[in-house]
Amino acid sequence: MLVERACEVACNAQAVLAGQLDPEQLGITALDDYTLKIELEEPVPYLLKLFSYSAYMPMNEAYTLSQEHLYGTKSENTIYNGIF
Repeated sequence: MLVERACEVACNAQAVLAGQLDPEQLGITALDDYTLKIELEEPVPYLLKLFSYSAYMPMNEAYTLSQEHLYGTKSENTIYNGIF
């Protein structure tokens, strides 16, 4: 599935997930508050499609943390965009 593959496309992802490298060596860097740099192991023509899944959309951190284990269990404990 594409969503599962998303965590594997960055440089060193497999080694980091296996505990062979420190997370700091993952090929993902926040350049500033609005720019994320992702270094890829190989070309990934479907990368934009991967990141269009809701699992990769930004979340309101303060709200999510305030809901603790309840976040997403009911509509009352979830924050989202749109009519759905």
